Amino acid sequence: TENGAEITLVAKWIPITYNVEFDSCGGAEVETITDIEYGTKQYTGTTTRNWYKFDGWYLDKEYSGEKIEEFTNLTSTNGDTVTLYAKWVPVKYKLMYVVDSETVLEIEYDITDTYYYQPEVPARKGYVGSWDMSGMPFANDQADNPGDRTVEPKYIAIVYKINFYVSGEVFKTLTYTVETAGNADKPG
Repeated sequence: TENGAEITLVAKWIPITYNVEFDSCGGAEVETITDIEYGTKQYTGTTTRNWYKFDGWYLDKEYSGEKIEEFTNLTSTNGDTVTLYAKWVPVKYKLMYVVDSETVLEIEYDITDTYYYQPEVPARKGYVGSWDMSGMPFANDQADNPGDRTVEPKYIAIVYKINFYVSGEVFKTLTYTVETAGNADKPG
């Protein structure tokens, strides 16, 4: 009181607000949430990344502590910005090596693998064989997600040449493969 007059003071409270940024660590971008009032519950949501499964948001890049799916009060400092980091787990897929409808080998991989074992291609008389790896997605941007893949051998017929000589000079050359052997011209 002053000179017998009573004074009433009223406190004016300004809420603490902060921002949350999302570092998607290679995934699809997520917009920053701004001006979150201290005490307000928020949900983090998810993001996507080809060939990976989203495994949550964390307060550090080492993914220590608990996964953050919802939060209230990540900081008590007014105007602060907190960054959450996306954790990713590579999606597993199988390569199945198949010969004549029979699986000869099945191996599990994920996108972090840099070497793909290839078993020996079964021999086929008159042919050179290799595994047909065409269309195999080995990089993040080649497919949305891996799935199990079937790999089959491709065979290319060996080309044989027979030269016929007359008086030391090539008279005629026959070219054939195991596919055309019955149709080869006879020297004449």
